[in-house]
Amino acid sequence: MTILFVVIPYVYKRGKFNRGLKKRKEQLDNLNDYQMFLVYSLYKELNHTGKLPIYDGEVIRMEQGLFFSKATHQYAIADMLNPIWPYMLQPWVTDYLDSNPELSEKYKRAFERIERKKQEKERNQERWY
Repeated sequence: MTILFVVIPYVYKRGKFNRGLKKRKEQLDNLNDYQMFLVYSLYKELNHTGKLPIYDGEVIRMEQGLFFSKATHQYAIADMLNPIWPYMLQPWVTDYLDSNPELSEKYKRAFERIERKKQEKERNQERWY
């Protein structure tokens, strides 16, 4: 009887964890270009860690969605108007992208599109100065 009190909660929690992971993987399949850009910018790094802006709404949303998390609790910030912080990609995200080459290729294309847009924007801003 006491074994049931141990086994039933364990099975329930494990099932709840797996359902949550399945839901997050579905969300990972349906991100917009900018969200894919953020994930891939961390994924392409050797240690899956990179600096992202703190005040970016998508960064906050992705952090709350447990796609990535802050890599440290204290960090020296050089620019107080646009602070950046080191974030690391969660292991389940890297495992999922490693096991799905089509999805990682989709993320790479989104990353390249956003990079081109950023470069064009920088070139246009240089012309006006």
